[in-house]
Amino acid sequence: MPEFIISGLEIMDTLIPGRHFGDEMLYPAETVGLYIDWKTYLLYAKGNVIESNELLPFSEIQNYRVILQENSYDTLTRLTTKREQLLYEMNLKVWPDATYIGGVYLRWIGDINSDGKLDILMKIQSHFACYDIVFLLSNKLSDKLIEEVARYTVCCC
Repeated sequence: MPEFIISGLEIMDTLIPGRHFGDEMLYPAETVGLYIDWKTYLLYAKGNVIESNELLPFSEIQNYRVILQENSYDTLTRLTTKREQLLYEMNLKVWPDATYIGGVYLRWIGDINSDGKLDILMKIQSHFACYDIVFLLSNKLSDKLIEEVARYTVCCC
């Protein structure tokens, strides 16, 4: 079963650098990194975890944000440049089974189009019955680090 199918990209006939994830949620204070072509990419989450007075220890994560950071190293000047981009922001409520309704779930990160920049496949959930599979791709013509290029919505119940 393929993880994802892409058409319309010129993909090099070489190994594609990347990391596969088993649909893992990115929680506040967690960081995932990948090194590509003299750049370190860090994908991390922030948010305010709210404690609960009920049976569950936490009731929600307020101001949940997923941020992409790029650190570039110039070998001539020996300087590092840092750029960041906010990818997604939402509030997450706790579900009765102690999981959260919503969040960002990583599927794959790497360089699918061989441009030396990070590309990401993730699941975005903001409702208990629906989620979106989102593909973000780097673009040499954009000032942004990454842009959403495809989205597929799945609903069940």
